[in-house]
Amino acid sequence: MQFHNNISTFARQVALMMIATLSLSPQALSQVEAGSTPNHSKSDTPAETRSCSVIRVPLPITSATRQKVQRALQDAAVEAQQGNTIETRPVVMLEFATGKINNGSGSDLTASFGLARFLTSPEMARIQTIAYISADLSSTEKIKGQLNGHAVLVAIACSEIAMEYDTAIGNAGSAEDSKDPIVVDIYKDIASRRYALPVEVVLSMLEKERGLFRVKTPEKIIFASSEQLDKIENAETETTTLAPANQRALLTSEKLEEFRLISHRVRSKSELARKLNIAADQLNLDASGGGAWEAISIRVPEVLDQRTVRWIIRSIKPAIARRDVSLLFLEIDDSVGDLEAGVDLARVIAELDSAKVRTVAVINQSARSGSAFAALACDQILVQNSATLGGFEPAENPGDPRPNSVAAAYRSSYLADAKSIAAKKQRDWSLFAAMIDAEIDISRYRNAETDETRLLSGQQWESLDDSKQWELLAPIDTVSGIEAKQLKLLGIASNVIESPADIETIFQLTEEPKVLTQTSSDRWIQSLASFLTSPTVASLLIMGAFFFISAEMSAPGLGVPGFLGTLCLVGFFWAQYFDGNAQWFEILLFLIGIAFIAMEVFVIPGFGIFGIGGIVMVSISVVLAAQSFLIPLNVRDFEKLPNSLFPLVGAGFGIVAAVLLLPRLLPDTPFLRNVILAPPKKPELDLGNQTDSEATANLAYLMGQQGIAVTKLMPSGRAQFGDQVCDVITQGQVVEKGEAIEVIEAIANRVVVQKVLT
Repeated sequence: MQFHNNISTFARQVALMMIATLSLSPQALSQVEAGSTPNHSKSDTPAETRSCSVIRVPLPITSATRQKVQRALQDAAVEAQQGNTIETRPVVMLEFATGKINNGSGSDLTASFGLARFLTSPEMARIQTIAYISADLSSTEKIKGQLNGHAVLVAIACSEIAMEYDTAIGNAGSAEDSKDPIVVDIYKDIASRRYALPVEVVLSMLEKERGLFRVKTPEKIIFASSEQLDKIENAETETTTLAPANQRALLTSEKLEEFRLISHRVRSKSELARKLNIAADQLNLDASGGGAWEAISIRVPEVLDQRTVRWIIRSIKPAIARRDVSLLFLEIDDSVGDLEAGVDLARVIAELDSAKVRTVAVINQSARSGSAFAALACDQILVQNSATLGGFEPAENPGDPRPNSVAAAYRSSYLADAKSIAAKKQRDWSLFAAMIDAEIDISRYRNAETDETRLLSGQQWESLDDSKQWELLAPIDTVSGIEAKQLKLLGIASNVIESPADIETIFQLTEEPKVLTQTSSDRWIQSLASFLTSPTVASLLIMGAFFFISAEMSAPGLGVPGFLGTLCLVGFFWAQYFDGNAQWFEILLFLIGIAFIAMEVFVIPGFGIFGIGGIVMVSISVVLAAQSFLIPLNVRDFEKLPNSLFPLVGAGFGIVAAVLLLPRLLPDTPFLRNVILAPPKKPELDLGNQTDSEATANLAYLMGQQGIAVTKLMPSGRAQFGDQVCDVITQGQVVEKGEAIEVIEAIANRVVVQKVLT
């Protein structure tokens, strides 16, 4: 029996060597074994997409991880139909949760081996398993993701291995494991069962002293250890060192692809989906965690505008934060969206973590322009059999732009949005752009080498590094709208449904989704916020706020102007926050700026860094609170910038009005003159034959005299010396009203005083 196993192992190794020599992938080998050949049909009709599910494998692998993943695999195997060919059998992707800290090191050997054995069992023959190693794009390391430890066992037990750029696999086990013959036999057993990687490559990841070398002879290519290398090396061999004899192998995706040891090296899961003929939305993680979905549904109106988008965002964010929802449906009957609104909604949807909440667009009739753009940002699209995606109304006159299509002046800015959102969803941006720009034509392209198909515009095709490998197949009509059947064949929609009951079946919903609708209170509050955020009203609020605050600072203590100013500020910031412009950063920046200005006025007299910094911070906060962007980057942002500056202009007018009008207006106003402090009346003095100006022109006679402050000196104010009241100033010292002071300098009408120390 052992002899037959050895013969079988040897035969498989020879087959693998032939694969390397002929530059075939392990996937091609599986096709040859099944008696089929790779499909290189040149038909322009897209093939039916394969079904796929994704199982996330937490690292390190534990007994609990094994049980959870194995249950998910069993469910997938039960659902798989018998009689599927290799090309049509469903795909299950095991996505390893590699990151900066967790890379598989410390995985339990027993749990990893048990899961690997299950993956290679006859029960899993109905499905194609793919180990997927992703890169952490936020990492600054050269290798941005790697799979180590005994988790390697699970990866090599899959039918294929797919890796992103800048990732690696290897460095399995520990020093003790490599010396244990039982552990070595485990790795040999799993490697020989599946041949995702050659046995010698796998053992080099476990045994440190083994080393790994690629040996090319005139007849064949083999992977050998250092001991084997000594026996076969001669003048005609070409040897490449993959791992020295004193180091466990850690092989990058680049090397593995170069030597045809992995089936796919991709930049994203969407690229892998195209290569496997899988709808990209099927590669999303199961946000339900294997349990029941917590679903909510929002119906998109016939016209999707900014006001509706703001309500949708305010409705879903709290529910997601509370983890009350794991499945979000956007129900679209017949909807055409405002361009700006559609882009804003798409941006928010794209930023949601699909591992926590899955977003699904359900198109019952048609989604056009901004609504279609937002639908594409969802993780998954379901369409009724008579529904369409995209499309534009005819122009009123020949040569005029179509309604709801991007105007030429804004084309570049919306194209930047399409590229940004598509990158977050790991999709081609051409389809996004074609939903809102009738001038963009897209077509199906096929890679002549891999048979991969993509939907590209001419501009995106030209930007590809390997554009010469992509051949044009057929154009896609996005002006009339893409029909449901074609959406399914192109992989844009995952399912074509007949009724809402199909949705419950697809997601196995135990109860109907909770429908979120706008109440009359929602609409009233939204209308109020829209009114308060209009440029004119927002400017008046800020102008009133600074006018009343200036009045309060000129006569502190009564509170009426301060209350009115605070009310204006609350109205301004509440409306902007409700509208999605202002966040806590702008509000905090404003409060700190006001605090700095108050310190400059009351605590550190003068005009220094606190005063200047406070004014700058208040100005920036007011501008940022009135806009949704930080720095204007495109034409649309620059058009909105004047509206953002209006409140700042209003603040300036409020301060100027307070300085110029308050001293004259308030004392003569019957209602308001009782709410401010009138300055102390100047006592009537017997000046003899002198006028008031003559008597006070030279106050040198006050030198050395003592008096009291009749107002607070900050640092200037008024003081009384005997029966005479005059203007005085301190040397920066603050003197409270009623405190004793002494004249230390008197030149002409300038009187400098200091507090009398007792």
